[in-house]
Amino acid sequence: MLLEKLTYRGLFIHFIIFLLLNVAVILYFFYSYLPSTTLHNQEINVPDVKGMNMADASSFLEKQQLRIIISDSSYNSTYPALVVLDQVPKPGLTVKQNRSIYLTINSKYPPLVKAPDLVDGSVRSAQIILESYGLRIGNVSYVPDIAQNAVLEQQFRGRVIEPGKMIPRGSKIDLIIGNGLGEELIVVPSLVGYHIQEAEELLIGMGLNVGTLLYDSASTEPAGVILKQKPDTLDQRKIHAGEMIDFLLSGIDPDEKKEKEKALMEAKKLMDEREKKFHYSQKKKQNKIKQSKKR
Repeated sequence: MLLEKLTYRGLFIHFIIFLLLNVAVILYFFYSYLPSTTLHNQEINVPDVKGMNMADASSFLEKQQLRIIISDSSYNSTYPALVVLDQVPKPGLTVKQNRSIYLTINSKYPPLVKAPDLVDGSVRSAQIILESYGLRIGNVSYVPDIAQNAVLEQQFRGRVIEPGKMIPRGSKIDLIIGNGLGEELIVVPSLVGYHIQEAEELLIGMGLNVGTLLYDSASTEPAGVILKQKPDTLDQRKIHAGEMIDFLLSGIDPDEKKEKEKALMEAKKLMDEREKKFHYSQKKKQNKIKQSKKR
């Protein structure tokens, strides 16, 4: 009988030990092993890596315990090669650690586009067409020719380029333009008193260009009226086609005007916010007075 009691007691102790071991294993699995492998409930804010170099962005994201996947590439001439242009998920979103961040990288080489046909068109038309192709106007040279302000030749990197030839997007196309006056020198026109828009149209028709624009805010003339010009018309002065004439205009510099308008808008916004706060505090005081009177 004593032996049987000892046997039952030993089995019971072993069963308790086995049960405790199982509970310990389960607790370890759910509260230690599982969180360490799945990073359960561990989340971080997605950092902003746009504008960073790919290598720097990759290193930075890895330190944040995030993975990096290059999902796409694009080309933007305003950014250096291999710079991050976009990312998914967006910055500020909350994700679990080890989440993949998909990056769009600025391509090292721009895509190729066809060179358009600009010959016989105007300079303005050439500019619009080039922008639609992702290209830009380079140097504009005027040569003696009766085709006034018409594109006589288009060049790329110093050589004539035929329409349809593939060139990198963002490239500059140089234009050879006819001055419409042959080799004849042009008498400087007197444009004082004209509005700048009228003067610009006249100059284009003569094969000349508008140069630097300065402004006199103290002038009583309507805004945009020419007050002075350089070179002036003294002694029937002549200049070559394609040269520029500088002007002093009445009014405020548009860039300066924009800054002033922006400052005024910000000041008005600040005053409106202060007024709202004042009215709110007054209303709050009135409500308190009404409540105290009721009591």
